[in-house]
Amino acid sequence: MNHEIVVLVESEILPGRADALREVVGRVIEHCGATEPGLLAYDWFLNEDESEARVVERYADSDAILFHFQNYARFGEELATCREMKKLTLLGEPNEALLEALEAMAPPVFLPAMRVTER
Repeated sequence: MNHEIVVLVESEILPGRADALREVVGRVIEHCGATEPGLLAYDWFLNEDESEARVVERYADSDAILFHFQNYARFGEELATCREMKKLTLLGEPNEALLEALEAMAPPVFLPAMRVTER
């Protein structure tokens, strides 16, 4: 059974804050990449006019996401000065602890239907 969870985050970049966002995100990626063994991917994308960001996060399991929430919290205030999170979506089968932690956000959850296994 595959316990991987993908998190999709949609954010609005605050006016004039794209460069600041890049700087903070660079530090977040460096820190999380070095300290989170369950982090499989953490990719940020900006649209052409740098008004919106999308993040694709992939974790080994729900516990790895819960660890990430605590581990990256130190960057939360800085990120909030650069972007406003609009939507978070979960892909996979999150455990009860993760669903409880995200209850206030009420993210949509998409369960696995079909997959291509690694070749």
